[in-house]
Amino acid sequence: MGKSKKLTTLELYWYIIGGSVGSGLFIMLPMAIGFTGKATIFACLFGALIAFFAQIYNVIIASFFPVKGGDYGQIAFMSPPVVGGLYGWAWIILGLGTSAYAVSAVSYLGVVFPGVEQYTKLISFVLVTVFFALNYFGTKNSAKVEGAMTVVMLVSLALFVIMGLPKIDYGHLFDGNTFNFSFSTFAASSIMCSYAVMGATIAPVGVASEVENPTRTIPRAQLIGSVIMLLIGGLIIFVASQLTPAGLEGENLAYVAKEIFPDWLFVVFTLGGAVLALLTTLLSSITMLRYPFEQMAQEGWLPGIFKKTTKNGWPVCAMMVMYVLALITIVFNVTFDQIITMMYLPQYAIILYVIIKCMWLPHKYPEHWKKNVLHMPMPLYYVLCAIGICASAYSVYGACAEQDMATNLFSLGLTVAMLICCWLMMKTRHVKLDYINAQREEIINEALNAAKN
Repeated sequence: MGKSKKLTTLELYWYIIGGSVGSGLFIMLPMAIGFTGKATIFACLFGALIAFFAQIYNVIIASFFPVKGGDYGQIAFMSPPVVGGLYGWAWIILGLGTSAYAVSAVSYLGVVFPGVEQYTKLISFVLVTVFFALNYFGTKNSAKVEGAMTVVMLVSLALFVIMGLPKIDYGHLFDGNTFNFSFSTFAASSIMCSYAVMGATIAPVGVASEVENPTRTIPRAQLIGSVIMLLIGGLIIFVASQLTPAGLEGENLAYVAKEIFPDWLFVVFTLGGAVLALLTTLLSSITMLRYPFEQMAQEGWLPGIFKKTTKNGWPVCAMMVMYVLALITIVFNVTFDQIITMMYLPQYAIILYVIIKCMWLPHKYPEHWKKNVLHMPMPLYYVLCAIGICASAYSVYGACAEQDMATNLFSLGLTVAMLICCWLMMKTRHVKLDYINAQREEIINEALNAAKN
């Protein structure tokens, strides 16, 4: 027998850890500290709970059905086609933020090597190009690179925590101004911090088609990965928020490290920690882009040319389009938070709908539930779903809380426009409804056969 091309458990965890740390700790965290200062650790803990329960549908659906197509595949499986299509287009727009990891990596690099930032676009172009090219060689090969970078990153972050904890003034952790912020500000900060753990549920689903026995492997990895990311993220956020000098709230964390640590640790943290954290997230994000694209093309949401693949199965047209769009966002200086702001409303409104539908899965598929790795007393299951509904609603509020009315109205208008486009695509028979229904039945039967064995 040849060597398995499926991901090992360790390789799966490389994607979970490497894919989570970048955006949560090195893009969104500075903004969170700017909102809540030393109290950001509380926003982190609350945000971690919100992130996990708002994404609880990822874990539930993964435990029931071997759905391909990543996060989009799960939503499409649980929703009417028009809702699935809307989420798919939202997912593609969110994918434009991939290039932001490269841009942010260069900004951290520029703190160590002054003058580099004047070449930000050029270096970002190169990084995006290299990682898209690397993805061509397959998810398993990319996992090896992801693993190597993640190991170096974890060592660097550990040094930051070990050297930072003794510097904290534990006698004055929180002063009179620590909690001088509004409820909406705390909500916005907690949502930003949630990105430090959110990848723990999304990343495994993104590569589910590359994993053996996904209905058992994926949920376990999601639960264990969430705990790992809470530990890593919580320690980094605690040290960073407590040691950020006055006036540097909201600034690049490398500037913070430069102020409070010796030169060698500042360099190690910036290059080995921050830069590699962003590059591991860049690589995992590119990897997870391909699977929703493949499924959307098969279902008819994208033109037939997007189904074209290379000999090794790489969706060449889909990935090249995303590559070009990523470069365009670099040229026009589109930021990560701008893209997230546009799509948070449709994303979490749909997630709210899907979590509600998850409440009926055990009754609708009793045979699947009997052998489910998450099998539990039904009252407890309902409680988890109810918390998920509340967390998802809170996420929508947190995303909109610190935005102006014009931004929120733009997001709402874009959502309505996308919904109309999806409806028109169905009416004009571009979307293959028979294929979608057939695939859904195939997944249900596959899960049922696996449960019986």
